[in-house]
Amino acid sequence: MASDVGGAGAGLTSATAVRLLKLACEAVGLDDRGAVLIRVGENALFRLASALVVVRIARSAEYLPEGGQRGGRLPPARRGGSCCGTSS
Repeated sequence: MASDVGGAGAGLTSATAVRLLKLACEAVGLDDRGAVLIRVGENALFRLASALVVVRIARSAEYLPEGGQRGGRLPPARRGGSCCGTSS
């Protein structure tokens, strides 16, 4: 199994992804109860039972593109939408 998030090149574990799912859903007002883990690897994907939403948990915002730039961070207004499949 992959190692926990933390070091360079570290993988994403299902336990870490579940913790992050809960935090992300709380941040945007979604119910994470009954979420189903679809896959875990470079990203974790969950299907929410409470809404027609698939949540993508990335290892780090550094992996998300911003304006075509490598390693760019998303502006705060877009972070919630990016991690929880909702628009801000």
